Amino acid sequence: MIPFSPIRRCLAPCRVRGPRAAGADHGSACWDVSFCETAVDDLGHRSIRNAELVIVLGGPIGAYETDAYPFLIDEIALLEYRLSRDLPTLGICLGSQLMAKALGSRVFKGHIKEIGWGTVELTKEGASSCLGALRDDDATVLHWHGDSFDLPSGASRLALGYQNYENQAFAYGQNALALQFSSGSRAAAARRVVCRPRRRARRRRNLGHEFESADPEA
Repeated sequence: MIPFSPIRRCLAPCRVRGPRAAGADHGSACWDVSFCETAVDDLGHRSIRNAELVIVLGGPIGAYETDAYPFLIDEIALLEYRLSRDLPTLGICLGSQLMAKALGSRVFKGHIKEIGWGTVELTKEGASSCLGALRDDDATVLHWHGDSFDLPSGASRLALGYQNYENQAFAYGQNALALQFSSGSRAAAARRVVCRPRRRARRRRNLGHEFESADPEA
């Protein structure tokens, strides 16, 4: 059995309802999945530090807010440990920003929030990577962020922002991937949540002025 220990950024009162809440579609693979709350769990434990794969998810805080959220210091230290050893690591949304910070890059508040479904532009490296399917004309991802980061030294930029932010995805070493956006089952799950009939019109009004490339049906 493969140990698979994703870090789940979950600020109270959020709770994880199962692997699919984090987009873990395991298919026929055999996985030992565990979720951790970074403000509570010991991120220095060897079961996390040396897990076969760590996935760092998002949350409504900034990677630079270590004074307000001291547990971010431990999370960044964990990422420094894993990235320096080229251990398989995936960061999504805030997770990607924390990876950038762990690699010594600046993470900063953006000039506009990107919220909605849109596209990204793949670089040459991105087109030949695991993100290659995003080249399709109908490929959309979920943007839900207001912060951004500088590309870390030694990283390969995989995706550019459609409008506002230059860095949307990067790879580092052979086993680390950072995504500013969400795709696949996580994006589909979010669509089902926010597009309930009673909320659809309100969401369209709220999202449309912030992210012009958002899916008009969002």
